Amino acid sequence: MRVGRILFWLPLLVYSCRAFYESRRKSCLSHQNEFSNSGSWSIGGRYRPPSTVVVPFMSTSSTEDSGEKEVGEAVVSSSVWNPELRRIMAGAAGLGALETAFLTFEKLGGAGNAMSSALCEAAGGSCGSVLSGPYSVVPGTTIPLAGLGCGAYALAAVLAMAPTLVKADDDDTNNRIALLCLTTAMGTFSVFLMTLLYGVLHQSCLYCLASASFSFTLASCSWLGGCLPNNSKRVLALQSSVASFLATTVLATVLFVNVQDSVASNPDLEGPQSPPSITTTSSKEALKVGTQLKSLNAKMYGAYWCSHCYDQKQSLGLPAFKESVQYVECSKEGVDSQAKLCKERDVPGYPTWEIGGELFPGEQDLFELQEIIDKQMAAAVKK
Repeated sequence: MRVGRILFWLPLLVYSCRAFYESRRKSCLSHQNEFSNSGSWSIGGRYRPPSTVVVPFMSTSSTEDSGEKEVGEAVVSSSVWNPELRRIMAGAAGLGALETAFLTFEKLGGAGNAMSSALCEAAGGSCGSVLSGPYSVVPGTTIPLAGLGCGAYALAAVLAMAPTLVKADDDDTNNRIALLCLTTAMGTFSVFLMTLLYGVLHQSCLYCLASASFSFTLASCSWLGGCLPNNSKRVLALQSSVASFLATTVLATVLFVNVQDSVASNPDLEGPQSPPSITTTSSKEALKVGTQLKSLNAKMYGAYWCSHCYDQKQSLGLPAFKESVQYVECSKEGVDSQAKLCKERDVPGYPTWEIGGELFPGEQDLFELQEIIDKQMAAAVKK
């Protein structure tokens, strides 16, 4: 497991070091070009005028007339800060946006898949329990935190690439301040989430680690790559960055306190936590499915706080679920907790069905349950 984590973090570390090196190299080339353009005096006392330096592809060259730099065949304004590093940051932000978009879809859809389960098992953790937990949504709403992260990554990608795509007469100082503040907030919030993941939940989640690594990469590129302006707005940039750090810290603290308060408001806090009561009745189809599930010794693994587990119970109804399904509580704080059994069975997330000895992660409707039952019964007949 340790080797796997090292292999996961090593490419990101190398990626960040390369970005930092390229930013420093660009800075040195910029100073060299400024010196070349200023002209010099020869030994004979003659003044040597500035000349255009011819450089290879993907390097910078100075032009006296337009004040622009050529990158390949594209023309980018010389006022744009480190176009190559901006592309690297946009790439990292784009990957983060895709990853958090997937997590948001998974959270709202409520269905697990084989890929997420396999990755979670490879990381030695349970992403399903983390992404379905009380800290996975904005307090008091059903908005996934991953959705907010997706918006932040998308905005970071736009801020990083916009100056390189749109030719403007003004410099990109304001854009750099906004990018610095945003990436600072993202890095700060990721520190909070990692502390929460390992210090409070005591879980391991590959998706969470990937998202945090993207945020840390963006923040590192901004601060180590020279995104902080060196002009008259430098003080403003520092003040804005500090304000972004403090505001994010306050919001993260409020998130933690509100979740704790919502748990504390539970009347069963002093004892084991009970899941919400099932309020629906069972249809004829649900009763039929329930009878077949009972014949296959079906179990449903869940947690008292899992909203998708509750929706699954509601779809079957009280009679069918109570009389036909063995419910296994996987949360350590839940009533009749069987957390050890859930760990032994490598339950990938909640809810997870065990039908005919095989695990089926995710919330299933009656039609999907019937399909699973038919396949398992057919397999049992062949045996």
